[in-house]
Amino acid sequence: MRFILKTAREQEMEKAARFGFVDGIVIPRNETERTGRQYDSLVRSSLNYPFPIIGLELRELSAERLAKEVEAYHKLDTQRITALFPMTLASLSAMNRLKSSGVQLGIQHAVTVIQLLAAERAGSDVLHISMRPFRNFGLDIVGTVLALQAHLRKRESGCAIWIEDAITAKEANEMAALGADALVLTWDMLQDFMYHPATDQEIERMLTSWTREESSDRS
Repeated sequence: MRFILKTAREQEMEKAARFGFVDGIVIPRNETERTGRQYDSLVRSSLNYPFPIIGLELRELSAERLAKEVEAYHKLDTQRITALFPMTLASLSAMNRLKSSGVQLGIQHAVTVIQLLAAERAGSDVLHISMRPFRNFGLDIVGTVLALQAHLRKRESGCAIWIEDAITAKEANEMAALGADALVLTWDMLQDFMYHPATDQEIERMLTSWTREESSDRS
C-alpha cells in the first residue's frame, strides 16, 4: 500500500520527501488558490522532489480541453504525473481518447460502483475515492470497495484504488485492511496516523526497563 500526501504547500512536500515512506503527492486546486500560489507554478516546483507519483487535479470541462490540459502536463514529466479528472461524461470521453497515450489517468468524485467501473473501462488507471460523500450521504464505503475489487479482479484490471478523507486512524486502518492501493492523507493526518496510544505505552515500558537496567548496573 502506498502513502500519498495531499498538499498545496511546498514545505510539506519537502518534509515528506525526507520520510522515505511517502510515495507521492496530490496537489489540490482549491487549497493552492487559498495560498496565493499559481497552480502551474506549484506543479513545476513539485517536480523537484523525488516522488514517483504526482497527482494533478484538472480544471477544464469539455473533453477536448481536458485532453489538451493533460497533454500539456504530460510534457512536464512523462513518467510521474497522474491526471485526475472529475467524474463527468466529458472526462470519460477524454480518458478514452488518451488511454493509449501513456499518460496515467485517474478519476475523482465518483461514488458508485457503476461510475467507478465506467471510469475504469474508459481508461482510468486510478480510482481516487473520497470517503467524505460516503459519510455525508450514508453510503457504504466498505461494500463499494469490496464490490469494486471483485469486478476489477474479474477483469484482471491493474486499476489502482486510492482512498482519501479518512478522518480517524480506525477508518484509515480499515481501508488499508481492505486492500486499498493507496491512502491519500493531509499533512496533519499523515503525522497523526503514525501514532497510537499502544505504541506510546510500549515505548514508555521500554524506556522504564532501560532505566531500571542502568540503575542496576550502577549499583
